[in-house]
Amino acid sequence: MKVAQNKFLLSLISALLFFLAWNPIGLVPLIFIALIPLFQLHHLLREGKRRVYISWMYLALLMFNVATTWWVWNSTPWGAVTMLVLNSLLMTLPFLLFRWLHRKRGLHAGQIGFGVFWVTFEYIHHQWDVSWPWLSFGNAFSDFTNFVQWYEFTGIFGGSILVLLVNILIWNGITQKKRSFFYGTAALLIALGAISFALKNPNRIQETDTIEAVCIQPNYDAYIEKFTLPPSQMLNEMIQLSETEVGENTDILLWPETALVENVDVRFPAQNFQLNRLRLWKKRFPKLSIYTGADAQKEYFNTPFKPEKAARQFKQARPNMWWVFYNASYMLSGDSISEYMKSKLVPGTEIMPFADAFPFINDLAVVLDENSASGSLGTRESYEPLKTFKHSIVPAICYESIYGEHIAKFVRNGADYIAVITNDAWWGNTPGYKQHLSYAKLRAIENRKWVARSANTGISAFINPQGEIVKSSKWEERIALKQNISTNQFITFYTRHGDYLGRAAVLGTFIMLILGFIPRRFF
Repeated sequence: MKVAQNKFLLSLISALLFFLAWNPIGLVPLIFIALIPLFQLHHLLREGKRRVYISWMYLALLMFNVATTWWVWNSTPWGAVTMLVLNSLLMTLPFLLFRWLHRKRGLHAGQIGFGVFWVTFEYIHHQWDVSWPWLSFGNAFSDFTNFVQWYEFTGIFGGSILVLLVNILIWNGITQKKRSFFYGTAALLIALGAISFALKNPNRIQETDTIEAVCIQPNYDAYIEKFTLPPSQMLNEMIQLSETEVGENTDILLWPETALVENVDVRFPAQNFQLNRLRLWKKRFPKLSIYTGADAQKEYFNTPFKPEKAARQFKQARPNMWWVFYNASYMLSGDSISEYMKSKLVPGTEIMPFADAFPFINDLAVVLDENSASGSLGTRESYEPLKTFKHSIVPAICYESIYGEHIAKFVRNGADYIAVITNDAWWGNTPGYKQHLSYAKLRAIENRKWVARSANTGISAFINPQGEIVKSSKWEERIALKQNISTNQFITFYTRHGDYLGRAAVLGTFIMLILGFIPRRFF
């Protein structure tokens, strides 16, 4: 049987092309043909039964998801299965709308609609309770940053649009046997490459100051040591590790996500022994500011009603007592303590989707370890940068570093560079931590700011505004990294306007839906 007629082979080839294009293999140009087998599937099945169409599309997208994000299984098998099944199902929706619009308004309207529907799906997937934008097409270029320097204008949605456009052009060239489509595609890619070459020139961004930054990677086993060793022991060990690189001229020291595991009372952070120990130690270095992750909690006493969305009640403890847990971070600068609470939460672990409408969902939360909080965590949505002595940072905790507009809002408010603190140990030595690091390169390009990244286990690194990793650790390496990074007053188009392409796609989707519902006699 010919490949073009074999539905299983078409599904498998598409998934394989996406897998090869994605990090860590990174044969990125393959993504420009990865949708073509699915377009052939669409051609074979669009006139048939809807459930058959959905089934084959779903199979292809499920294989794509499994091939690229199977590593979630290492931290939570139940969560991995749920994520893979649900995300693949959501990805079929743009194809289903493609089929509907194609049948209503013809191929070209269907193709335009498909592009708009897909970008809308990606944009919504950045916003809601089950957000999982990990596989947005624009992220595939994180290993091909020399080509996407224009992300400073478009963000990753520009990359997604390019992937969709090139696949459609090549498909039309194949099916219509017109070389003009191939010539047009080549001209577009060459032009974008030339633009990227010009934009990558570091001299176009004037530096205003230099900062000496240190990131530590303490490398505590997330399942054995991280939440079982005495907090004071780990605190002292991380101080000793920091001392190997911190000096009199160090401006900022980064410690990873949940570096401080003994819960900080958010009402009285100055009374926490871990923060006080750090404040006492840093007096040895007059210029030093410390940014660290921490577990935190807030208690409500004698409160008969739920005080806030993420509050939980342990009735066996005390009546009318509520707790809110946070994935928190603290900036110690001078004598002040400022805080930031993670607001982009991981579905299934840190936020239980739609728990307000269905309270029983909280009981399904994935517990990563016996001491850390699970279920819906508290947030404090704020886009005010955290201040050091002379500068200010984007505080990004783990998963938040994959959200371009989230980071851009801090830069828009004056942040000088991006500080990512994370713990990638949950996934083990898999593609997960490599993909996570790689996506941070796109945040550097979008905002033209340095990224300093401190990981408990994973890869700690410094990334320059051109998206190049200047210095990095190895997996499971206990190390402190020091690097001089620069600040600048350069504000990109993307920093100012964020995910405007995603919002435009939402509007386009409404237009396409209206177009599809209008009877043909009106055209």
